Amino acid sequence: MQQRHWPVHAGFAVLWGLVFVLVDRVVDAVGWAAGAAATSLVFAVAVAILAVARGRELRWQLGWSRVLILGVAVAIQNAGIAIAAERAGITLTVVVLGSVPVFATLIGQL
Repeated sequence: MQQRHWPVHAGFAVLWGLVFVLVDRVVDAVGWAAGAAATSLVFAVAVAILAVARGRELRWQLGWSRVLILGVAVAIQNAGIAIAAERAGITLTVVVLGSVPVFATLIGQL
């Protein structure tokens, strides 16, 4: 990974931290399944809005199999965060949430 990529990864870590507030409120209101779905949807919409705002085109150069693997990995992580928020409390949720950017970075390096 190049040195210039670290601010982007730090930005994604901050986004995941902000998503925790959303997940906590949604899980309290509608349960963990809807919380995981809402988190995935909000993150996808945020990425699309940022791409449009910056005038960038979203291209799938990785191929559909890798995009599918990444999507499943993100969905599993979001479900884990929602389940932890509902059943295990804030402490475990923060541990799970803190690991998401690490795993996203590792998956991105594959």
